[in-house]
Amino acid sequence: MYQLINRCEFHDAFARMGREKQFSYEAKNLLYDHLEDFSEDEIGFELDVIALCCEFSEDNYKDIFNTYSIECESESPTDEEVKQAVIDYLQNKTIFLGETEDNNLLFQQF
Repeated sequence: MYQLINRCEFHDAFARMGREKQFSYEAKNLLYDHLEDFSEDEIGFELDVIALCCEFSEDNYKDIFNTYSIECESESPTDEEVKQAVIDYLQNKTIFLGETEDNNLLFQQF
């Protein structure tokens, strides 16, 4: 049995599973939009909050830059150059879903 859920119910599903703080409100909206676009080609899919928490990550671009040892062309890159290098890296390596107002990036872990 499949149930169509809206954005609010999607957020509520994270709260019911004790994962309301796993992603920011804005990142959950990006994830919802991605899943909604993905499911248009399918009959539907099972919403598994825990699997989504394992599959996707939200992190600050500076932390991603350091964690993955991403390099910039400039020896002293600006914050914008660092952010763009991280976004380019994520777009080449995995699924990049977007950026929040807090400069966090949402991406599929790899």
